[in-house]
Amino acid sequence: MRRRIVAPYVVFDIGGNKYWLIAEMNFMRRVLLIRGIMTHKEYVNGAGKS
Repeated sequence: MRRRIVAPYVVFDIGGNKYWLIAEMNFMRRVLLIRGIMTHKEYVNGAGKS
């Protein structure tokens, strides 16, 4: 599993570059918020951008 940081999110490559999990982490509060799960194509086309 690869990951990249796209502040304030952490983007995890899951499923052999087929799917992306976008999460927001708060280490002080020990909280992980999943902001989205999408295909590689959706991610590349900008579906993960606000």
